[in-house]
Amino acid sequence: MASYYRQDRNKEKTRNGTFTEVHHEVHHEVHHEIHREDNREKGRYPIKIGKPFPMRRREGDDKSLTPQNAVLLLIDYQTGLIPYGGPSPYNIRNNVLTLGRVAKIFSLPVIITQGGLGEESGPILQELLDIFPDVPVIRRTIINAWEDPEFIRAVQQTGRQKLIIAGALSDVSLAFTAISAAGDGYDVYAVIDVSGGWSLLEEQAALQRMVQAGINVTSWRAIAAKLQQDWALPTGSKVLKLFSECMHE
Repeated sequence: MASYYRQDRNKEKTRNGTFTEVHHEVHHEVHHEIHREDNREKGRYPIKIGKPFPMRRREGDDKSLTPQNAVLLLIDYQTGLIPYGGPSPYNIRNNVLTLGRVAKIFSLPVIITQGGLGEESGPILQELLDIFPDVPVIRRTIINAWEDPEFIRAVQQTGRQKLIIAGALSDVSLAFTAISAAGDGYDVYAVIDVSGGWSLLEEQAALQRMVQAGINVTSWRAIAAKLQQDWALPTGSKVLKLFSECMHE
């Protein structure tokens, strides 16, 4: 600020021999900026406009996603909903099954839920249930899974603070749950390449909402790499094999 003030003052003085007016304007701006910073420190302006909302992390939460602190949440992967997942429902189906295999490699706890009043949205993909034969499906009528008491209890019982969330529909299944969970202090990883929307515009809007809420937006490959961390670990060969298989699909 000091160099900015001197530069403007000198320019004004060269032009008309005085710097009173410029000095006043720069001094006012410096005073206003200091006032804003003081208010931020006092907590009056905790959030800057245009910046992501700060997440309330839980005590003892560390920064790294690991097989020991993560849980996978699979939401609404039903036969009647996946066809609405954009122009490539086949990719969504394949990717969520691959994400399920990643969870198996790292022995992650998994929670599966489906929504609806009856069978209008269809059952959960049988191939997904075959990967997790011992995982019960939580049935709910509440659209936002994070507002369903049984679903929340299942998450809490895992004791995990890192939530890897995948939902069939980007703007509803995924975004509703991810934003609500982040608001409750969980560290959320939204896997966007296993989701879709009725239109590209809806997918983009959902992505923007999640980013603004401080959510980690990612892909199934990035999740696998983050969990692996070091190829020398015992799971390395299995992850590399999975990557190789998916490259040739």
